[in-house]
Amino acid sequence: MQVHSPEPTTAPAPGGDPLGSSSARRALAGFFVSGVLLSFLGAILFSWQHHLTSQYGIVGLYYAGLITGLVGSARMSTALLRRKGVGWTLALACGLAGAAFLYLAFVSPPFSPWWRVAGMAIVGFAAGLLHTAIFHAISPMYRHDPAATVSAEPLRMIGSRVIDVTSAHPRHATPLLAQEIGAEQWSVELP
Repeated sequence: MQVHSPEPTTAPAPGGDPLGSSSARRALAGFFVSGVLLSFLGAILFSWQHHLTSQYGIVGLYYAGLITGLVGSARMSTALLRRKGVGWTLALACGLAGAAFLYLAFVSPPFSPWWRVAGMAIVGFAAGLLHTAIFHAISPMYRHDPAATVSAEPLRMIGSRVIDVTSAHPRHATPLLAQEIGAEQWSVELP
């Protein structure tokens, strides 16, 4: 007795691509933006001059704000994906992140740190929206070829390294990063 299982029928995505791979590949670029968003706080702490004081509680509050935003976006992101779609949610996340960066530029010290905690919560919220939309967009491609999809994830690491290197100044750079970017070759007198 032979049993034939029926072939699964998949409805082609708009544009004739059954996996929606072109849009999924474009959504993978969101990993770069994710790396920028999540590494921003580590890079900006030097500019906010927290390396000169020992107020570690304030730095912890910045990270708590970031995490609160990430967790807080979970419920809203699924509702947005259902109502508006993946592309709209990705665009909203990027726009919200840009607005949060602009906001944080205006509330730099000497403003109260609580303003920056709120800004980091907005950055976290945008990152949470972005993550949910990215993973929703790449799900068909991941189901088809997990290894090829996961191999594109280093874009996130590249995004975080871009932030680390571009924000590094020899005075603020960690020793490993300073060595990596050649800070000892810069003609800057360090105190």
